[in-house]
Order: sequence, then structure tokens, then C-alpha cells
Amino acid sequence: MTPFFIILIITALLFMPVTAGAECCFDVLKGKLYYGVYLFAKIKIVRGYVQLKKTTAEIKIGKKVKVFPYKKIFEDRKKFDIFFGFQLAELSLLLEAGKEEKSVLPLAAASAFSTAGSVILPVVKTRSPTTKLYCGAEIYENKNLLTLHFNVYILLNAVLLGIAVVKKLLENFINGKRKAK
Repeated sequence: MTPFFIILIITALLFMPVTAGAECCFDVLKGKLYYGVYLFAKIKIVRGYVQLKKTTAEIKIGKKVKVFPYKKIFEDRKKFDIFFGFQLAELSLLLEAGKEEKSVLPLAAASAFSTAGSVILPVVKTRSPTTKLYCGAEIYENKNLLTLHFNVYILLNAVLLGIAVVKKLLENFINGKRKAK
């Protein structure tokens, strides 16, 4: 192969879009958020759960379980800004609600969720017109559940991913130097 074709193939691989996604399911009754992160919607990167307690969140990543106080999570969230330049490809929201005895609560929850979705999704659509959006609700009889499913998929490429990783490494290096002084 000529060097031109080798350079062409490497460039194509660097800029080829990669789909990364997160699928989350929040069980309100148990206070548990189950999640999975995937490449190309099929290749599992990591799965686990987050158990919400009164003052802490128990986060299971793979086989390890860590406990974080809410205060630390919200402080770290302000620093987490590496998702520049990624394009939102799909956003899907689904609420499952049900009650064992006859009640209007599942219907009220579903209607409030659908109303919120009809307000939020058009805003997302104006910012990202090519995004596939879905918001729905399912109501069950004789089942005691309240679950929120949240799926998000983003498009990225190796160049943007490399820039984000380098940016995060530089931020950690600079913050480490500042703390050392």
C-alpha cells in the first residue's frame, strides 16, 4: 500500500463517528439507579447501580462498590465538563407507573411526566435538530412500581475523545501542581 492510502485510512478511522450510550433505569420505590454504558449500543463498557441513602450514594462500578457523600458528588459535578463537541444522537425517556389497589396516582404521574416531556423535548430539538427523541409513559394495573427509564446516545470520534482525555489529564495535572504549592 502506498503511504497516501495508509494516511487516508488512519484519517478516516480518527474521524469515523462512534456511538456511545448510557441506559439508565431509576426504581423510585427502591431508590436505586441501574445503569449501563455501551459502545455502538452493543459492546458493554461498564454496568452497575447507584443506591441512594440519606446522606450518601453507594456507587457500584463493575465489581467495586464506593460510597460518596452527596456534598462531594455535587462538588465534582461542577468540574465535570469534558463533553464539548459531542453530538446527541438519541434521547429516550419512559415512565412506568402502577399501583396494586385502584388509584389515580399512576395516571397522575404519567400525565405529569408526559407534560414535562412535551416541554423539555422541543427545547432539546431546537439545540440538536437531528436528535431522535422519545418520551412516553406506561400505566400498569395490579403492579406496584414507579420506574424511570432514561437512554441517551452520543456521537463522537477519536479526535474529540482524545482532546477530551488530554484536557482532563491537563486539568488534573494543573490542579495537582496547585495543591502541591
